[in-house]
Amino acid sequence: MSVTLQIELPEREVALLLEESDRQGLSLSELLRRLLRRSRDPQSVALAEEHYANDPLWAIAGLAQTGTTDASANHDQYLYDQER
Repeated sequence: MSVTLQIELPEREVALLLEESDRQGLSLSELLRRLLRRSRDPQSVALAEEHYANDPLWAIAGLAQTGTTDASANHDQYLYDQER
């Protein structure tokens, strides 16, 4: 049984998906099915986690403590508010 889904994606993401589907010689639907299956594969997840664990950028994540507890919700205010 198949279900047809309609989703909305940013143009840049659609362009990347179309480019990759063309590169692999796959339909967009097949590429998305494969990406979904791969994302649920424990071995793929483990490889992704290993990749991030070895990335030096992640070693500095969380080093700075600001005491701000709402930065994720109000990041624009903290980044662009000239009064701060």
